[in-house]
Amino acid sequence: MRIRHPAIILAATTMLLLGAVAWAQERSVTTPLEGRWKVISARSNGGNFMRDSLGKLFMVAEKDEIRFVINGTDSELAAKFALKPDVLPAQIDFIKETKSRDWNNGNPMFNLFRGWKISDDKVVSTEDCGEGIYKIEGNRLTLCWRTNKGRELTADGKISQESVLRPTQFQSHLYYNQFLFELERVP
Repeated sequence: MRIRHPAIILAATTMLLLGAVAWAQERSVTTPLEGRWKVISARSNGGNFMRDSLGKLFMVAEKDEIRFVINGTDSELAAKFALKPDVLPAQIDFIKETKSRDWNNGNPMFNLFRGWKISDDKVVSTEDCGEGIYKIEGNRLTLCWRTNKGRELTADGKISQESVLRPTQFQSHLYYNQFLFELERVP
């Protein structure tokens, strides 16, 4: 049997192989946050955050999703995220909350990914998602983010004039509505 169009067969085979390689690469894409991290310090608005659960609080990052879980409970909060590692400090955007189960009794002020507002004297969730900065030093990760716009305490101790969502410094002070988490990679 004679092959009449070997170039077509070769092109089709090459396309199939390239597609398979691209699919495999897409499945193996990782981020610098990929893995399991133990939260060793958690601050919000200048105070301790979830002090009673701190020893059991973990973050798991897989592909484009971050999940915070409290070991030994059903509590879980997850969101899709995107990194911008090429700016200083490196940036993280929480794009969409994907799961919220038994998290802090449903209090919107303690939601890690979505904003909140006061409406009719009640705190209610908004659809706004958080923006932040991060740094990785060895097996330590520092995350700092806001879910609501706010002024910032600058490095020289002054208050910024503009309200912004993304912080520019790794800090958490009263009235500045900023989360600051220190995490350690779990082997």
